[in-house]
Amino acid sequence: MAKNNRTREPVNRLIFHSNLCVGCFACELACKAEHHLPVGVKWIRVKRDESLSGESKPRLSFQVSICQQCEAPPCVPACPVGAIFPRKDGLVILEKERCNGCGDCIKACPWGAIAFDPARQTASKCHLCAHLAEPRCSTYCPTAALAHSLQNK
Repeated sequence: MAKNNRTREPVNRLIFHSNLCVGCFACELACKAEHHLPVGVKWIRVKRDESLSGESKPRLSFQVSICQQCEAPPCVPACPVGAIFPRKDGLVILEKERCNGCGDCIKACPWGAIAFDPARQTASKCHLCAHLAEPRCSTYCPTAALAHSLQNK
């Protein structure tokens, strides 16, 4: 039996290292500036998490909410007009020109990573700065808490 020697195309991923995040919001600001996002629309969200975790002192940590570029994205079949599709490189793209603004993809996303742009009346989401070599959020992160990675499937 012959082995399949096809080379798989690497897929884009953004890796978050919570132990390195200091909650500076540089990633949010870089994303908003790069994509000219209006007030209230965020493609990446830094969330503060304060918990006791069995210790006497509260522990402060941060989490990042961003599109996970899912391998089987639930937003794709949820879109009635086919405005969202996965690319071979793993990016999940939302074509704003095709979006009818129904919000079905927003409801389908388990990560809460799709935003509604009230100015355009369409959904919008992260595409890891597909037009750049590296996503702005990761290049502006001063602690390298966000790292762009190309991984084999």
